Amino acid sequence: MAICTIEGCKCKTGAIAVVFVPGIMGSRLKNKASGDVVWDPGVGAGIHLSAPMREMRRQKKKFQAHFKEVLASDKRSMAEKGLAAGANTQLLLYKYSLEPVVKLSIEGVLQTARKSRLIYDLANFWLSNAAERKQILVNSEKNDAYDRVDDLLDVDQGDWSYFNLYTKIPSFDYSDYANRGWGTVSWESYGNFLRFLETEVAPEIHADKKGYTVKTYACGYNWMQSNEKSAIHLDAQITQFRNALALETNLQSEQVKVIVISHSMGGYVTRYAATQLHTPIDLVIHGAMPTHGSPATYANAHHGYGSPAGIFLGINGAEVSAILGFCQGGLELLPNHLYKRVDGEHSWLYAKNQNGETIDLTRQYSGMKIYDFYKDTEKWYSFIETRLLAPELVKETPEKLEYYIARYTKRIDKIKNFHKNLGNDFHSETVLLYNFDIKLNHPSYDKVVWKSTHFPQDNIKKWQVVDDDYHEIFTASGKLELTNEADGKQYHKEIAYYRHQKSFGGDSKPNKPYTAGIEFNIEPPNAAGDGTVHRGAGSQVSSDNIKAFIPIAEVEEISLRKSGYYSDDPQEHQAFFNSQTVREHVQSQINDFVAECFTQAHQPPEFI
Repeated sequence: MAICTIEGCKCKTGAIAVVFVPGIMGSRLKNKASGDVVWDPGVGAGIHLSAPMREMRRQKKKFQAHFKEVLASDKRSMAEKGLAAGANTQLLLYKYSLEPVVKLSIEGVLQTARKSRLIYDLANFWLSNAAERKQILVNSEKNDAYDRVDDLLDVDQGDWSYFNLYTKIPSFDYSDYANRGWGTVSWESYGNFLRFLETEVAPEIHADKKGYTVKTYACGYNWMQSNEKSAIHLDAQITQFRNALALETNLQSEQVKVIVISHSMGGYVTRYAATQLHTPIDLVIHGAMPTHGSPATYANAHHGYGSPAGIFLGINGAEVSAILGFCQGGLELLPNHLYKRVDGEHSWLYAKNQNGETIDLTRQYSGMKIYDFYKDTEKWYSFIETRLLAPELVKETPEKLEYYIARYTKRIDKIKNFHKNLGNDFHSETVLLYNFDIKLNHPSYDKVVWKSTHFPQDNIKKWQVVDDDYHEIFTASGKLELTNEADGKQYHKEIAYYRHQKSFGGDSKPNKPYTAGIEFNIEPPNAAGDGTVHRGAGSQVSSDNIKAFIPIAEVEEISLRKSGYYSDDPQEHQAFFNSQTVREHVQSQINDFVAECFTQAHQPPEFI
């Protein structure tokens, strides 16, 4: 039997492509015809403003901790301590030189430019109404835009100016990172995590496993289209990434291993590619995935998003519905036929009065029938109102609205087919990370409850909407005013006559009709989660293909830590991968996978 000395061995080389797939709205989109970037919200905001400087401070802090550990260790040689002391001296000399002052000055100029871009974007979105937003992301037609134009948008790769201004990528390296897809995802949301994979995870593997190359890639996608189409795009990108890395490392493409890390809806894209398209993937790590949908999708369609996110995503029901009603990927985030709450129950939509009386609004829509509920736009508690699909219409007529309903119904049929095909399928090597949120720091919707003081005296299905706040800018909350069927029909008859008379103008002004309604509001979320995806998306999932469930929680009890929970700083949904413990678990999973690959590659050959 021949023996192979693994330490320092280069007799076997290996290559691993780590591919990151973002969540919905986490990809940078451009208008295909003009090339103008139309979706890169918040670039220059929040975490992004200080990302480069914070990265520098973090690296410095990590080095200093390492320096102290080396000096204090009894196991370190004098040579190692001398090298560490020399490096620390260099750091101190650098700190008091002119170089950091120059870098800070340059960073200050860049931050000013980023802020200018942010202010420009804020103004554009803030001043855009529902119809104008729809023209940007759905259909550029100003009239009769009853369907989505799929070739309107494309993923933007990022050019030299983008990388130079908004990322920490050296300008002379930008083409390499552009080819690896880094420019296709929101740097504001994911830039620091990509840097973590590139500058911390990959170098550690290379140092420990000689001959192994690990590179980080990103795959943005057009989230207005279906997750099935995005999965086809991911499949093609993985093939491209494997071929490029194989060429670089003198390997065959099939020898390149692929690890996919997904965030949120990117999990749907990844799962479909892995299980339905059989994309060559070796390990999948899902983070904050709404496994079988999220009731937050329904709630946001009614009350919009809170500030500041609402400026970009929609401040009220009208702005959100004008996009979401056409966004195939977004519609696929609605609770599907396999959906479960945190407590394991399936129902997720209720009406409740102050006496505690509760009505299950979707009881008759169990299992696959839930898609019939989404098709119904006539009930007061429907997912979406037909008129909100057509903000561009000056005059709504039943005939015109029928076109919108017909196309919308087809989109719901596509949702049904997507989830029927995907089901509860996962890649055979799957890791699922989710926010357990024991302290309820990030309340999430696992059900939606319409609450009122009392119920109208009528069958719930016949209650009529007499007013709403779906177009309010500053006070939108998803409020509805409901009344019984008889009063509601009379009111709608009078309001139609009022609008008809008002359209003629003249000196005489008709009096606007009024009827007393009962106010209904959506209760705030109260389930554990990350603010968007609730805990049950991880804890209530069952599959033999999921080899590790990793709940992220803020826990002090030692017994709970030993049971698999982890003390950490749990982040809200969009910043999930900024959690230090999430990163540690991602790194640990990657290291374990590489170690297994390395061991297999160095199995000693047998001689007969």
